[in-house]
Amino acid sequence: MALKFEIDNIDTLDEPLQQYYTKGDGGKYYLEVDGAVSKSKLTEFRDNNVKLMKQLETFKSIDIDEYNKLKDDALNGSKLGKEEVDKLINDRVKNMRSQFESESNNLKSELKVSKKQLETLLVDSAIRQASSKIGVLSSAIDDVVLRAKSVFKVEDGVAVPYDKSGIIYGKDGASPMPVSDWVKGLKKTAPHLFEMSAGSGSLGSKGGPGKVNTKNMSPLEKIRAAVAER
Repeated sequence: MALKFEIDNIDTLDEPLQQYYTKGDGGKYYLEVDGAVSKSKLTEFRDNNVKLMKQLETFKSIDIDEYNKLKDDALNGSKLGKEEVDKLINDRVKNMRSQFESESNNLKSELKVSKKQLETLLVDSAIRQASSKIGVLSSAIDDVVLRAKSVFKVEDGVAVPYDKSGIIYGKDGASPMPVSDWVKGLKKTAPHLFEMSAGSGSLGSKGGPGKVNTKNMSPLEKIRAAVAER
């Protein structure tokens, strides 16, 4: 009959065969065979092997060179005193703060420039549209736009006129004067900027009732007014 490697009770064997078994841990008896391992040991070895393989998987992505470098840095760092470590941290924080403030200031400057450019475009566009509708000479529109730059500011997306006293209010006395009304007002102070209309209100000959008042005009405006009177 075939002999079992592991048995619980040696008395079940014939006496001549009992000499080939040795009592092991747990009270069981094992057949003395070179290189043989019990089933329970094989299971234990297999389970331990599976466990070790799973543990190795967790270290699969670790870069050994990087690990050694970090370990050396940690060992070197441990030699630094508290004051040196504090100084190192403070220097790094200071550099980060300086970099952040520099980038923040650059962004603020860019935003300020962009905002100014947008305001200029809004005012210029509003003035040009109003000038075209109200009858400003096409050659004088740039002149009107230039005058408006020192008067209008953009607030909440709306062009608001200002003078030395503050906001220039419109006819209702409560709302800022509209761009169109401001442009119309130039007909009194700078009529030469507008197209001439036929009738008694037109620019007349020298000394006539339609003569332009050049007292407050710039040299360029005076030249244009003189040309318009001819």
